[in-house]
Amino acid sequence: EEAQIVLEVEDYGIGFDPTRLRSEKHTLRLLGMRERAMRWSGNFEITSGAALGTCVRVTLPLNAAGSQGETR
Repeated sequence: EEAQIVLEVEDYGIGFDPTRLRSEKHTLRLLGMRERAMRWSGNFEITSGAALGTCVRVTLPLNAAGSQGETR
């Protein structure tokens, strides 16, 4: 199994509907996080719901190279 690093940030706030990410301007930061994770061959997940809080999880392989040939 490939070595990886996982970053998970969770809150217990009001939550939101993650399916609306592409249609709202104020979500550009979350979309940018998704793009950066994908650039490093990683995975980006958002779990949220009204009154359920939000969990953002990024998983990155430790030995991947970025799209620009950079290594970590």
